[in-house]
Amino acid sequence: MGLTGKSLIFSFPIALSLSLWVSPMSFAVEPPSFVNDCGATAYKPDQLTPYCADAGAAVIKIRWATWTRSKAIGQGLYTVNNCVPDCVDGKWKTHRVAIVLSKAMKTHGHLFLLNVNVHSIDDAPLPTSGTNVHSGNSFSWVADSWNN
Repeated sequence: MGLTGKSLIFSFPIALSLSLWVSPMSFAVEPPSFVNDCGATAYKPDQLTPYCADAGAAVIKIRWATWTRSKAIGQGLYTVNNCVPDCVDGKWKTHRVAIVLSKAMKTHGHLFLLNVNVHSIDDAPLPTSGTNVHSGNSFSWVADSWNN
């Protein structure tokens, strides 16, 4: 026999909902871009290290305001070991900074932001140590150290 009006109304929403159901995994979207932190691929990391060899300096406690395919902007604390009297016994100094990632480039299978620029928020000089090569209120590095 044929379908009644009631069974058609009842079965249509069920059929529609079953046909529209999609696994949540199919919606996984890769971040717009990444940054390389001393060989580790990172998205919105809470810290970045400019000197991979000794990790005597870092930008920590980063809070990202924006992160796109071509640029990321945030704020954090620049922290550096002053290495006085030596790096083992040195004191860590910190300063509030703005951080900007730029120069997007496709490499290692992903889009990476390679240029890192750190600038003192209040334009005061950033703390330094005997091992740092920067001076003044800002410095930059290229985040292109891969472990492979």
